[in-house]
Amino acid sequence: MKNITSILALIISLVTLTACTSGGGGTSATTADASGVWLITDTSGSNTCGDPVGVVNTYTLTITQSGTTLTVSDGTNIYTGSISGHTISWSGSYPESGGTVTITNLSLTLSQDELSVSGTVSWSWSDGFGFTCTGSSNISGINTSGTATDDQYEENDDILNATPTFENTVYTAVQLDEDWYQIDVTPGYERVVVNLGFTNADGDIDLELYDSFGNFVYGSYSTTDNEQIDYTVSAGGTYYLRVFYADAGNTYTLSWDDLQPVLADDIYEPNNTLGTATPTLENILYSGIQHDDDWYKIDVTPGFQNVVATLTFSNAAGDLDLELYDSSGLYVTGVYSTTDNESLNIIVGTSGTYYLKVISYPTGTDTGNSYTLIWDDL
Repeated sequence: MKNITSILALIISLVTLTACTSGGGGTSATTADASGVWLITDTSGSNTCGDPVGVVNTYTLTITQSGTTLTVSDGTNIYTGSISGHTISWSGSYPESGGTVTITNLSLTLSQDELSVSGTVSWSWSDGFGFTCTGSSNISGINTSGTATDDQYEENDDILNATPTFENTVYTAVQLDEDWYQIDVTPGYERVVVNLGFTNADGDIDLELYDSFGNFVYGSYSTTDNEQIDYTVSAGGTYYLRVFYADAGNTYTLSWDDLQPVLADDIYEPNNTLGTATPTLENILYSGIQHDDDWYKIDVTPGFQNVVATLTFSNAAGDLDLELYDSSGLYVTGVYSTTDNESLNIIVGTSGTYYLKVISYPTGTDTGNSYTLIWDDL
């Protein structure tokens, strides 16, 4: 409904922009130079507006500084902020999505080395007609110019010093040398999906996956923006990501997730509905995999209206049932044993088109059990 994140990002930038260093005796402070180009990562948090949680947005902000006053530009809007010590505070309102966003609380902390910033921002949105909702975002950022020579994850230049990471978390870093990250893949969720975001014009970056012994598993090596790995590993456990190549100081974002593997299906897919049923011939053996409902079309010959169908499978690998429907999709009969195999034998009232439906029991279990199906009209 609104892009709160851009605002937050701007706010963030303010944060990342400034830092103070304590002077002798602790009674005076020197304001750090926050001028430069900052890469901000904004992750949406909980809200009452109905917006999705966990959406990540990145922004590049240009910061200029005069004393403790900061001027932040995102290329379209200009914002003014201030800093006290290493803490940034900011408040204000601006139009967004037909309403008004108000920053209710901003707390951002600039790192001691002035290379990164992190914090949270809370906001409210009003449509001007009495409806108001609230939310928050988590903010992080790094300086990509000036004194910002590398990221906060250093020294992670080899597998022994890999930075531990969490799934579904965005890490913002700078590729000046090899960067290694440790990931832990949950057993049963061996499909590893990794997204590396960057602008190739600022320096090409490549991505590789290694196992716990340091053996190469998979890599992504395009010559365009971004890299992605989508690979199913053989087992859960510890793996490593290697971000490397041009060493041009290019900024990037890295995130990963482990998912349940995509199981193979049969050659008759998609035949998940009556409308997509696979045409079949009598006395032909069809081999399928039951990941979802499987529909098969049969044509019963006039005078040969005794329909016999046999579904063969191992019940221990997942119970399957077999049903028969007429040409209008109306249920005719079914067989539902709790042992191996199902056999259907019925005399239908008319010839013509019918449908066989292979389903799992209980409904929706869809274990990926293999089966064979054959039918005849007698």
